[in-house]
Amino acid sequence: MRILFLAPMFHPNQLSWIQTLIDNKHEVEFWFLRKRLEDGIKKLIPINPKKIEHPFSSKIFSYYQALKEFDPEVVVGRNPHLNFFIFLFLFISKLQGRKTVIYTQTDLYQKMPFWRKLTVIILLNTIGNYWITPLEGCAASYPKFHSRAFYIPFTIEAVDEEKVNGHNQIKIISVGKLNQKRKNVLLLLKALKKLEGVVDFHLTLVGHLNYRQQHYQEIIKYIKENKLKSRVTIKKNIPYPKMILEYRKNNLFILPSSSEPAAYSLLEAMAAGLPVICSDSNGTKCYIEEGKNGYVFKSDDLEDLAEKIRIITSDQEKMKKMGERSNQMVKDKHKVSLFYKAFMKVIGDY
Repeated sequence: MRILFLAPMFHPNQLSWIQTLIDNKHEVEFWFLRKRLEDGIKKLIPINPKKIEHPFSSKIFSYYQALKEFDPEVVVGRNPHLNFFIFLFLFISKLQGRKTVIYTQTDLYQKMPFWRKLTVIILLNTIGNYWITPLEGCAASYPKFHSRAFYIPFTIEAVDEEKVNGHNQIKIISVGKLNQKRKNVLLLLKALKKLEGVVDFHLTLVGHLNYRQQHYQEIIKYIKENKLKSRVTIKKNIPYPKMILEYRKNNLFILPSSSEPAAYSLLEAMAAGLPVICSDSNGTKCYIEEGKNGYVFKSDDLEDLAEKIRIITSDQEKMKKMGERSNQMVKDKHKVSLFYKAFMKVIGDY
């Protein structure tokens, strides 16, 4: 089967999906609109993603021809309601009689306002045969937002080898763009400052940093003014293939960001055998079993974040078991075979 993925950019969370489809003898292409690929990620992708120019006027016919040339049986487009490029390709694909799949990062089970329900209905009646999401939400409290919407889990390979831990010091890692305020690095630093003297910690901040450095300078200033230089290490622009080594050097992962659609870094940390903490406005909070492999804190709430850190670090033996639980959850719920079975069932070929 020929399968085409369309997205504004390529993200590592799609690596295992594509590799799994190729391993199962499908022909896969990935077309994206903007941003060059990081060299480290490019080397991991089993195909050569194609960068497509923005679809205006004279380009439209060439897109029609490109689709006919590859002739995919299934076209998966991410966030077509936010990107004209994706909407147009899915629209053309449906006109050509192909199976079309809308991919978003939204809870499958949720209480959806009327205007969003209307958007879903319009999209599924114009450009999409099916809708998929890697977020389940709360099935016990809410209905599925549409009968043609389905859960497809993020997948990743769990790491089995022994993790490198410190002795008594809690080694914490946080991953996220260092120049984005909503990543809440300052909130994490403030929470750890409150716990200084209670928790012996060392924090490693790992993230991308480009020319926009205003917020990054605020982070540096806070670290300096609060005498945290010996307790905080910052690592910038680490190639993606080396990230697993960074996770394995630590024994706790904290993602303090707010309004995070679906952080894949949380799953990477779980695969590396770490207990995890994230906010309740992070989509992948549904990957946490509260008190078993991690905790969820109230978004932007300094006191609640500090309390969750205090609780999880108060018993290192329990924290180690929580990390083991994270690793096992990845093996049980996020193995590639589960993605493949669910995806093929959605498109009616399983």
